[in-house]
Amino acid sequence: MQLLLSSLPLLLLIALSLFRGVQTGVFFGFLTAVALFFARDGDSTILGALSVSSAVNTLQILFIVFGALLLHSTMMSSGRLADIQQAAAHLHPNPHVRFFLIASVMTCFFEGVAGFGTPGALVPPILVSLGYPALLSVTSVLLFDALFVLFGAVGAPIILGLQEPLQLSEQVVANISAQSALLIALSSVVIMPLLLRAYSKETQAKVPLLPLAGWLGLQFLLFLLCSFFVPSLASILAAFGTILALIMRSWHAKTPLRLRPWLPYAALLALLFLPKLPWFRFIKESAVTFTNLFGSNVSTTLMIGSSPLFAFILVSLVLLWQTKGKRNLLPPVLSKTGKIALLLFPLLMLAKIMAYTPIGGFSMVAEIGQALASFGQGTLFLSPFLGALGTFVAGSATVSNIMLAPTQIQIAQQLGTSTDWVLSLQTTGAALGNAICLFNIIAACAIVHLPDYRAVLQKTFLPIFLALALVGLVGSFG
Repeated sequence: MQLLLSSLPLLLLIALSLFRGVQTGVFFGFLTAVALFFARDGDSTILGALSVSSAVNTLQILFIVFGALLLHSTMMSSGRLADIQQAAAHLHPNPHVRFFLIASVMTCFFEGVAGFGTPGALVPPILVSLGYPALLSVTSVLLFDALFVLFGAVGAPIILGLQEPLQLSEQVVANISAQSALLIALSSVVIMPLLLRAYSKETQAKVPLLPLAGWLGLQFLLFLLCSFFVPSLASILAAFGTILALIMRSWHAKTPLRLRPWLPYAALLALLFLPKLPWFRFIKESAVTFTNLFGSNVSTTLMIGSSPLFAFILVSLVLLWQTKGKRNLLPPVLSKTGKIALLLFPLLMLAKIMAYTPIGGFSMVAEIGQALASFGQGTLFLSPFLGALGTFVAGSATVSNIMLAPTQIQIAQQLGTSTDWVLSLQTTGAALGNAICLFNIIAACAIVHLPDYRAVLQKTFLPIFLALALVGLVGSFG
């Protein structure tokens, strides 16, 4: 009964989102979470504090949506997207291989540099501008992001999500990183065929498998190798190595890549990476913290310096100055951002209510984890699902690791299993959960003006579910 009640808001959210629409799922999931909150002797003051915390987190996500919309509108009005359309042809002669190269390499690069949902906000608009379907573009980027978000922005999910909160040694972190990377590589065996099938069905085209396998295989191999030696930089180095190989191919084929149209994105990458450098760490650390809201134990932080908003705005302003753009792009961008806020806020409220830990008690998410721990050896099969659930609720693989790692350790101790192995299952599940996280889906769809959130969730749900099941099976025998 405890498991059913704690899971009810999520069960309603997932089921209704898949079969009736995301808006319906969010609405009924939110109402159920509020009802359960008061049924568990919740205080209205706490609910008010959670509302403020949700509003702050909504603003954090809207920073990304607004910035990406502004940059996309600026690129379009300045004619730079038309230049990219011509330059992209030099990446690879086959348009279908080209689609997967842009989706995988750019997603990997932006995830490694910025994280924070940046790939989903940036890469689908580029693909759509090149003539690829919006639904396919968003779905593909989300699935690739699930594979490359394992180490997030410079290792955040592992370092900030596990190492620092749990005080793990460097050797333990290295073990978790290597094992998680191998599990993600295994997941790609399930995800990639389904993604290729979806692409062929949507475009009615036959994808040449040999060249595609060669390029994607190179990228995954680089990612895997870097995971063993420099996991925090695995995504960046894998993408960079693949780009170098593409440049060498173009020189050999005497069709040199036109890099000038891509300069705005290169400048954006540089600005996003700047706060990660030791000399500019003060930028990353700039934030506004609200502690003990309304006298409660609820606190929240608005991460200003680590948000990509200012990088988006700066690149957009430079583009407008260079092209002497006079069109006012703000009204449509603000209007679209406002509509997204109306859906994001109740979704974040649901997440905050489920993750809230009352003094001397447990959160709904923790209760789900504790209930799953009673399944005995079968709990190992469910460990990656629990990690994905954390990302689905929190919208972040890093937060999922912070929130659920203690529960996963408790599971490992009860079963007498390696803690490193169970945390690897947690981390892998948390990464895969990014593709079905509604925060990511809503933000990505908003940028490409795709109103059917349910269609995206339906496209990503089966590949992720099967990948989690495969990881769970391997985990049970690990």
